Amino acid sequence: MREIVIDLETTANGGRKGTSPEAHYSSNKVLLFGHANGAGIHTDTNAGSLYATLSNALSKGPVRIIGHNLKFDLKYLMRDYPDVRWSALDYVCTMHRTYRLSGHEYKFSGLEHS
Repeated sequence: MREIVIDLETTANGGRKGTSPEAHYSSNKVLLFGHANGAGIHTDTNAGSLYATLSNALSKGPVRIIGHNLKFDLKYLMRDYPDVRWSALDYVCTMHRTYRLSGHEYKFSGLEHS
């Protein structure tokens, strides 16, 4: 399985206070796309390189996307690039994995600790 590590840097202009970074606010944009696929780290101000890497990898078989707080980045990618076969990818979120492996309940408190 091919693995691609991704990270996006975004604006935080959404919401009533104009400070939310969430993708559902159309005022928010991606400033920088970063990805690594074993051939070095690539950064760009548009998704062209990432899109080409994903398309190429998908044409050769299964692909796993790895990222920290991956849900956040995927909301932008799915919003802005709906033509990618997102459901064909496998996903690993390192934030989720850190939570599961940490064993520190106090570090990642849940609703029951509110």
